[in-house]
Amino acid sequence: MSSSPMPVVMISAITSRGADSTLDALEIGAVEYISKPSLKTEDDLKNYCGEIIRKVKIASRSRVV
Repeated sequence: MSSSPMPVVMISAITSRGADSTLDALEIGAVEYISKPSLKTEDDLKNYCGEIIRKVKIASRSRVV
């Protein structure tokens, strides 16, 4: 990351607001995180895909140094 900085979006089943793993990832450079949901319907999957797209777009506009 130090030689070639790039924005990172962390997607994980153990990622949640305030979780140690989330805070650690944000501290070392992740710009966004997404918790892995339990997908019960096709709409859940569509919404999750939309969330990933939104957060990747946000990350792409981030300035990482």
